[in-house]
Amino acid sequence: MGWLTDKVGTPTVATPEEPATFSEPTPEKWDAEARAPYEPYERSAVQQEVARLDEKADKPWTKGDKWDNTTYSGTCNLLDLAHSPWTALTVAEAEQLVRDHAPRDAGFTAQDVEDKIRSAHRTVSGTGRPAPVLTAGVDPFGKAEPCGNPEPMSAGGPLPTVPDATSEPAAAPRDEALKRLMSGGTFILDTPRDTPAVWGAGDRVLWAEGESAIICGPPGVGKTTLTGQVVRARIIGGTVLGLPVEPTTARVLYLAMDRPRQIARALRRTLGDIPRDVLDERLVVWQGPPLADIAQHPETMIGLAQLAGADTIIVDSVKDAAVGLSNDEVGSGYNRARQMCIAANVQVLELHHMVKRGDNGSPPTSLADMYGSVWIGAGAGSVVNIHGAAGDPIVQMRHLKTPADEVGPYRLRHDHDLGHTEIFHQSDLIALAAASPAGITAKQAAQAVEDTDNPTAAQVEKARRKLSGLAKAGHLLEVSGTKGGTRGGTAASWRVMPDHGPVSDHGSDHGRISGVPITQPHTDHAPAQNPRNIRGLSDHGSDHGDHAPTDHAGPPPFREGGSGSGEHPSRGKTPKRAGSRTTPIAGGRFAYDHQTGHLVDTQTGEITEPVAGPQPPAA
Repeated sequence: MGWLTDKVGTPTVATPEEPATFSEPTPEKWDAEARAPYEPYERSAVQQEVARLDEKADKPWTKGDKWDNTTYSGTCNLLDLAHSPWTALTVAEAEQLVRDHAPRDAGFTAQDVEDKIRSAHRTVSGTGRPAPVLTAGVDPFGKAEPCGNPEPMSAGGPLPTVPDATSEPAAAPRDEALKRLMSGGTFILDTPRDTPAVWGAGDRVLWAEGESAIICGPPGVGKTTLTGQVVRARIIGGTVLGLPVEPTTARVLYLAMDRPRQIARALRRTLGDIPRDVLDERLVVWQGPPLADIAQHPETMIGLAQLAGADTIIVDSVKDAAVGLSNDEVGSGYNRARQMCIAANVQVLELHHMVKRGDNGSPPTSLADMYGSVWIGAGAGSVVNIHGAAGDPIVQMRHLKTPADEVGPYRLRHDHDLGHTEIFHQSDLIALAAASPAGITAKQAAQAVEDTDNPTAAQVEKARRKLSGLAKAGHLLEVSGTKGGTRGGTAASWRVMPDHGPVSDHGSDHGRISGVPITQPHTDHAPAQNPRNIRGLSDHGSDHGDHAPTDHAGPPPFREGGSGSGEHPSRGKTPKRAGSRTTPIAGGRFAYDHQTGHLVDTQTGEITEPVAGPQPPAA
């Protein structure tokens, strides 16, 4: 394997305190001639894993860095390659690459690296990855003529028959069972504490690794537009809705079953600037219905992934994968197909539709509002609902089922021409707390977040958890309530910390503005607001020091959330809006306008700019 030493250096001999040594059998390697067409793919896959490890090792550890997760997942991927018969990489070489390139410091030592190698050995199946498909006699990774097994697919010919249970060797069920059996300690203690994310970070996860995710909603609300951005980040890296997406180490298989030409146009807007050779290398598209009804033949989905050499499947959409989804037997069969992919380390993202439900056209709020069998939602790890009228640029997003903390709810803005989506508005609990000297209660927070005058007990409790989380992070101060008596009790409230208030995410020192101390960066939230002078403060990156309690000078506030410029709609009295609904804050001193996102001073009529969410970086 000469290319390995040429590209990533000669592996050195490490002597950790307790080296991880394993002697499990490895599938017999193909001969050099048979492996030759696959060498470019092997080179690309190994270099990508080494680059991920180097990226972590090249900079000091900071809070939020997942050195253990990166080392563990990188080791699993390298070992999978080493166990593959079509690669030249050996298990010993894979281990040594991890030792040479994994990050280390006083808190993550060489012994910790060895522990991750052990854990990875217990996790990987030992059968390796399926060989990449060589399409039309040409390897898209290296443009090399194929030799040996497996036989290539012809460009216009039919796909090979997807393997089923009858075509497997007699020993396959026993071998498969042995691969999935593991000790209780391995299953429980070797699982990372944090939720490993395909799309997300920390406790804010929209698509968890090893769990399928569903983006659901009525037709025309931008499900494919949003999914295309996730596919883009999965191919070349990046963020979507402010959350990072883990890049693929293989390929993405897109099952374009629901109006393929419309999907192609939507993906062109999102992916059209990516070079053709990168799209050929990282993305495979299946057009039209599957080879067989996936619910009746669950092995079809994993079979297509293996044929494509993919570690990610996008199902667009679920209704086209199986017939009769309202039947629980069909839903259970589809869920089995999904779980077979997950068991084979293939990540699954699905697009699905909702039933026409919701009082007065309100957004769906539960998994029961999804179309079809209960097993479709029950088998998914995350369900994101997008609601709005077909073609609307502004839609609502709600996280109906969460693998960790809830993300949102948001109002999203689609740019259908560019295939880009951004957070247009979110309820900023820190800004709401800052607007009231008395702080904000869990019920008031729930009224703002859930857009209702009468939140349920569950919604209030969810808001309480969010406020408590902000208090633990140092953004808010929790003031305990009092029990009832002759004068009645008071609810717990959350106020801005005495030294909390940076007004923006640029980290400059603004000193004190109108008596509100401002010393620390206000991360992950919209700008904090001054409770005595509520005019949105802008991100302009200057150093103001201490100044008098006057309006904070800066660019004119925006007319709506997101980016743009223009006159503020109310330099005078509160504008009258048909159908506008507000929630009182601080005993009626301020009001939160659910339509615009404004905080309104009910005495002076002054209002803030809308609270805008984090903006993703430009593509």
